[in-house]
Amino acid sequence: MVAESFEKTLLSHYEGLFNFVRRFTQYSDAQDIAQETIIKALNSQESFDQKRASLRTWLYTIAKNHFLSDKRKIKRRNEISFSHLVESNNNPHSQVLIKYPSSETEIDEKPDYSDLIRFIAELPKKQSEIVIRYYFLGQNYKVISKDCNLSHSDIKSRMHRAKKGLELRLAC
Repeated sequence: MVAESFEKTLLSHYEGLFNFVRRFTQYSDAQDIAQETIIKALNSQESFDQKRASLRTWLYTIAKNHFLSDKRKIKRRNEISFSHLVESNNNPHSQVLIKYPSSETEIDEKPDYSDLIRFIAELPKKQSEIVIRYYFLGQNYKVISKDCNLSHSDIKSRMHRAKKGLELRLAC
C-alpha cells in the first residue's frame, strides 16, 4: 500500500479500534491506546502481511498487546514489598506483596496502607497467616487448609475473626 492510502485506511479503523479497546479500559485510556496503535501501525507498515491477517486483526492485536504491556507496567509500579509484616526467619512467605489500586479513576496519590498493615501484623498469628495467604498470596481456602493442616471450616472461622478484628481497628 502507498503510505498515504495506508494512513487513510488505518484512520478508517480508528472508531472500531477505539470501541474494541473501550471494552476493557477507561475512556481516556482507550483514546490513547487507539491513537498509539495507529502510530505503531504506521511505523510498522512494512511488517504488515495481508496473507497472515487482515488489517483489522493486525490492528486489534497491536492494541491488545499495547494494553497488556501497559497493565504489566502499572502492576509492577504499584507493587510494594512489605516483608516487615511477616517474620522472615524460615517463613516462605516473608516477601509478600500488597497491590495499590491502579484504576485511573482513583486518586493519583497512593493510599496509605500503613494502618492496615500494622493491624494485620497485630492480629493473632493464626489469623494473620490466613489473611496474608488469602489476600496477598491469592491462595484459596482449600490450599490454605491443606498447607496449614486445618479443616476448611477452621480457615473460614479464622478469616471471619480476622475480618471482624480488622473492622474494629479500622473503624477507630
